Amino acid sequence: MRIETMGKPEGCKLLRVSVELSDPAGSDSLIGWISVRGDFFAVPEEGFEALEKSLSGVRVRDLAEVFETQARKLGIKTLGISGQALQSLIEGNFHGR
Repeated sequence: MRIETMGKPEGCKLLRVSVELSDPAGSDSLIGWISVRGDFFAVPEEGFEALEKSLSGVRVRDLAEVFETQARKLGIKTLGISGQALQSLIEGNFHGR
């Protein structure tokens, strides 16, 4: 299942997220791929693509923790984005399903 979502979570800039999830969509779904765009900053910028790729195979419920761990591991500093913000935006699409 593909989800396209956008929002400005508390403490973050505007984020646009495209994500492919295993069915059924929910917190236990696995991320097939994820693309994040928006008004945030990542330094080095070219490292952010590696961070996105490292999230493939992660369960949505673990996204916040894995995002932060991988960013540190890859030496990427972020401003205006967080793993919790991404997880919340995606999980916000599960209500009412």
